[in-house]
This record gives sequence, structure tokens and C-alpha cells, in this order.
Amino acid sequence: MLNLSDIQHLDAAEAWLDHEGYCNCFKELERISNRDDVVSSLRGTFGARKHWRKTRWSRSGERLGRFKRMLTLALFLTTLTVFSVAQERAVPGTGLVPEVVPPPIPTRRIVPSQIVQESIHVARFTNGAMGVGWTYTEAGATNMLFFREEHEGQTVRTVIGTYEGLPHVHSRELPPGITNYAQWKAGWLKHRGDKIVGVSEDDAKRIVAGLKSE
Repeated sequence: MLNLSDIQHLDAAEAWLDHEGYCNCFKELERISNRDDVVSSLRGTFGARKHWRKTRWSRSGERLGRFKRMLTLALFLTTLTVFSVAQERAVPGTGLVPEVVPPPIPTRRIVPSQIVQESIHVARFTNGAMGVGWTYTEAGATNMLFFREEHEGQTVRTVIGTYEGLPHVHSRELPPGITNYAQWKAGWLKHRGDKIVGVSEDDAKRIVAGLKSE
């Protein structure tokens, strides 16, 4: 049974996830007291996905985006639960608690040579969060697209210098008005822009330092 407090934390986690504020998203999820019921509730929303295909793209795209956010939250919660249980249970007959070693996560490492240096810019939002944007070189854009296509639907993370992004589900969710991936790819290659938003000021500084050449 979900209580009001858990629902509030889940709503806050979804809001942070939507703005790529992964640290704050995890903090909200850690405050949920009944994670099993929340995961069950999230999974209950997945069955409705088959009905979304009957709607127009402008509506189904929005719903599909929320579906993927729910899937990511369920994944994060399940991971937190597994780690919590493993840390509390000792190996029978030994009294030792096993070390939990997570599987390797595909990591996209962005380096200065892939970036048009004069394109790096920083923005501050009204809520105090920061964002960093940049443009890839042609080689950098090729690397980005290769990683995107190679790991579609997988849990991945981004590393830029000393900045390490939290794991998230990588998908080809398309913006409104774009009907297929090839159309998006052709349009994106004309500007080759990318960004990370919803980070702290310290993380923004780490990202900028990782993007800039010595």
C-alpha cells in the first residue's frame, strides 16, 4: 500500500529525472519506505503502453516519454533494494557480508578533442540548477551517434573529465514532429549540439573543465 509520503518522494524523483538531476532523483528514491509496493505500482503502468500506439504522435510521444521515466525509476528502485538486501545478509556459515559488485555499465567518455571549443557555454536556471552545452566536431558527433546506436535501451552513463553522470536508460525517444530516427539523425548532424542540464554548480565546473583543452 502506497502512503502519501512515498507518493510525494516518487513524484519528486520523477521531476528530477525529467530534468536529468540524477543525484537528487536517487536521494528522493532513497527516502521511499516501501520500495516493493512502489516498484509494483510502476510496473502496473507498463501494461498500458500497448494502447499508446493508437494515439497521435504528439500524445503518444509524451506518454512514451513518461513510460520510460517510470521504467528508469523502477530500475533505480530495484537496484537500491538489491543493494540494501545484499548489505544486510551475511553468507551462511561465515558471518561475512559479501561485497556487491555491480555489472559494468557502458560509459560514454567525452574528451576535449571531440568538442568545438568556442561552443562551450553554461546556463543557470531559475531553480538554481546549472546546464552546460556544447557542439561536437564531426569526429565527436560520429562517436556520439555510434554509442547511442550501440547501446539503445541499455543503462549507460556519461563521463567528462572528473564528472561522472548517474546511470540512466538510453533510448531513441524522438521529439515532436520527428517521425523516425533517420530524420532526427540528419537534422542533428547539421548542428551536432548536446547538453547536460540539472546539475550543481560544482558539477557544471567539472563538465566545463573536462570539455576544455589544456
